[in-house]
Amino acid sequence: MGEFYTVLNRWANHELVRMLEGLGAEVRLHGLTVPNFYAWFSGHYYPQRRLKEGKVGSALYYYARNQWAMSWVRRAEASLPPALRPAGTLSAREILSEVEPVIHHDIDPVLATLTARVRRFAASGVAGICNLYVLNCMLGNVSVPLFKHALKDYTHLPVLHASYDGQEGTNMVTRVEAFMHQVGVYATRK
Repeated sequence: MGEFYTVLNRWANHELVRMLEGLGAEVRLHGLTVPNFYAWFSGHYYPQRRLKEGKVGSALYYYARNQWAMSWVRRAEASLPPALRPAGTLSAREILSEVEPVIHHDIDPVLATLTARVRRFAASGVAGICNLYVLNCMLGNVSVPLFKHALKDYTHLPVLHASYDGQEGTNMVTRVEAFMHQVGVYATRK
């Protein structure tokens, strides 16, 4: 979970995926975040705003564009092996239903999307979640307490909040090992 560039770029996250896999984890990435942002803005935010402004043509344009683009996203997702598409792209409606009990979706569309994603991951039965973000990133700093609230129904689910600043992590190995220990304990108690 977390800021998508830090999650997907192994240099930015100091090879965290390889480190987790080396300790026995099966890692699932939420790399479908960018289509989720697109689905959110084009499927909910832009058409709704344009309708409120009385711009029906513009609202229809965004709606039609979203339908076309998301049909291609679904085709691309369908072509991936099942292991690479565990979460799928969420629709604007799914994002709204997931975040409604936690935050108002207009606070920040990116936070709404990430909150929906973290709740979906927890509901899927994962044994731990890593939240990766860039040091002093507003989104990352806000996501820590937000995810805690969003995951309150998943008692004792281990969550590793990892902040990256572009320098080598001095204690990251120890933190990841401790996280993996918590994951093991959580998995045996489920």
